Amino acid sequence: MPSSAVYVCDVAQEVLGRDPEALRASLLALQAASAERNRQCGVRGLLACGSGFLVEWLEGEQAGIRQALDAIRADPLRRNVQLLWAGATPALLGAGSTTVLSRAEAEADTGSQALVQRLRAGPLPAEGPAGVPAAILRLLAEPAAGSTAQTIGLFGQTGVWPAGLLSHLEARWRTAAHRTRLLGPQGLEREAFIEHLDHVDPEFGPLTLIHHSPGLQAAAWMQGSIRPLTVATLFFSGTTEQAVLDFAGSVLRQLGEATHREVPLLGLLGRAAAPFAPALQALFDGAGRAASLVPVPLADSAAVWSEIGHRLERRSTSQPPPAAAPAVVAAAGRTAPGAGQVGGDVTSAAGATAATRPTGTAPAPATARTAMALPATAPTAPDPAPQQHPARQSVAWVQHLLTLEGVAAAGLWCLERHAPLAFHPRASGNARALAGEFETWCAAPVPEGAADLLVRWQNRLSLLHRHEGAAALVFLATQEGYCNEPWLRLQLRACLDELEAAGWS
Repeated sequence: MPSSAVYVCDVAQEVLGRDPEALRASLLALQAASAERNRQCGVRGLLACGSGFLVEWLEGEQAGIRQALDAIRADPLRRNVQLLWAGATPALLGAGSTTVLSRAEAEADTGSQALVQRLRAGPLPAEGPAGVPAAILRLLAEPAAGSTAQTIGLFGQTGVWPAGLLSHLEARWRTAAHRTRLLGPQGLEREAFIEHLDHVDPEFGPLTLIHHSPGLQAAAWMQGSIRPLTVATLFFSGTTEQAVLDFAGSVLRQLGEATHREVPLLGLLGRAAAPFAPALQALFDGAGRAASLVPVPLADSAAVWSEIGHRLERRSTSQPPPAAAPAVVAAAGRTAPGAGQVGGDVTSAAGATAATRPTGTAPAPATARTAMALPATAPTAPDPAPQQHPARQSVAWVQHLLTLEGVAAAGLWCLERHAPLAFHPRASGNARALAGEFETWCAAPVPEGAADLLVRWQNRLSLLHRHEGAAALVFLATQEGYCNEPWLRLQLRACLDELEAAGWS
């Protein structure tokens, strides 16, 4: 059985930087250095970073952990290193992975600092699921449990729509959400790992909304840790019946049996997932769980919140109104997926238009440079003339991709010759930037074994897909405001099937 150790140390604020971009760069440097140290020692690690502190969970053989701890104590960047816990644990961390949880960005995070001080003074949290190390890291990642609030759990097949709802309510209620971010092994920030929003509502009283991201749902050390909920809301945006059923099953397992058996389940079905309602109902019935399944435009956050509100307890009207909420702290780089979006899960049953639709927000853009040499921002290039391969079929194929909903530019890159076959933007002001992005992505293509690479910018998407049948990379960039990832993937899959059936190669 492998062993684990958890330590805490202080890190000077000047080491991390005081603005979001400096902090992100510092986190990536810490992550890379920790990953290399752990690799040399033959251990795995999970690194949590907050305002002025680091907590790291090391897992592996005892000799490797001792070697890693010796190197950590000798690191001048780490001060007041204190071993919190050591002992035998099951293997829960990914092989060779070092993941960074960023609890705070530029602002001071007094809540996490208080937690760290309590960890230093003891006692440690109760063991709970997956052992003491997992309990310590969960303590830093999860919001503190409230005693009086109604708690709404948000679970999505992607983080787009639950994050959009939270951002919509953040602006509507003028209350800042708290976000713990996940940086993967290559440093690419995909979405908030867990985020929560607290609010005292005139109609419902104290509320807490918690978004459990797909990454959080999949983390072995987070399993079985979800607090009791007033209502569990599932955002279904999958494009196949099996994907939708797998997601529903994973949430049921995460909720568990004893604590959450009576929690009402609300299933919100976007356009792509709506046809799978009968299969979902059969799954919930078979599990003995009552569930309400409602087709709703997932990008219409007002309609989504209305559906959730129907399941909440309303407080007495005799109670005084709450005090004014503090001004919202804007989260950098988060913008509305609904704004300017055409089709997708946007148009409401009432026919709301983009001009009147309340906006939501997609996850923060991937701005960090990764091992694949991904650009820090959308790159620029000289104004492009459409690049064409002599084979007219390639040009026609790319032009066909431009007919897909929400697509602003499409390109095709030959893997065998490592050269572009064709690139076409729609007439738009950012054609030059999209051409440069196409060249940059394809220069460091999707790693072997991966089907595609999706990057969420501030309010649009870029998708690089490896099409093995044609030995080519397919590049799609969406229009500003279009963030309907599931529908984009579904369209691309259908388009590829259509072109292959027509004999394209």
